[in-house]
Amino acid sequence: MTPRNAQTAAANPVLRIVRSTSRRTRLVIAGAIGTLAAAAVAAWIWWPTGNHGEPVVANNYSLNFKVCFVDYPDDTASAAASDATWRALQQTAATGTVNAERVTIPPGSTDLATYVAGMTQRRCGLIATVGTPLDTAVHSAAAANAAQQFLSISDTSSNTTPNISVVSGSSTELPSRIQEIVAQLARPAGTTKP
Repeated sequence: MTPRNAQTAAANPVLRIVRSTSRRTRLVIAGAIGTLAAAAVAAWIWWPTGNHGEPVVANNYSLNFKVCFVDYPDDTASAAASDATWRALQQTAATGTVNAERVTIPPGSTDLATYVAGMTQRRCGLIATVGTPLDTAVHSAAAANAAQQFLSISDTSSNTTPNISVVSGSSTELPSRIQEIVAQLARPAGTTKP
């Protein structure tokens, strides 16, 4: 050690400790200091600020009345009624106490009863269908699920069970009739699920 370094080492206790430790110990200490510094920087970057802005308002989905609309695009004869039904359900959902869900059966499907019966597992308060091809599927699902409410929009369907509401008419008449049925069945938000 040169005289100048000796004076510096004598004046600085940290330098004295560093020189008296082995190289391996110094590397471990340097690694620990580096890790602590990196953790401090990461905590500073990801630390939440006090101003979170406006709170996010979300409807409690599970307490709203749920209408499930089963759409069958292969039934081109009922396309206008299908569009009118979906618009009516969306307008009803805009009230905030009803949730509308649309499920489209894949084109070319022949086992329509499976799709309609599967909707009973989704906890829908009302399952709505449009068109003659879905009539048989609605009636078989209604017979197997007496507590489930169905809405059949069809000119050929008949109301043979108490849990099926049948509506027919032009695409201009349908929305008000559909909204009336949904309003009768829907429960206010905050009540138990159907």
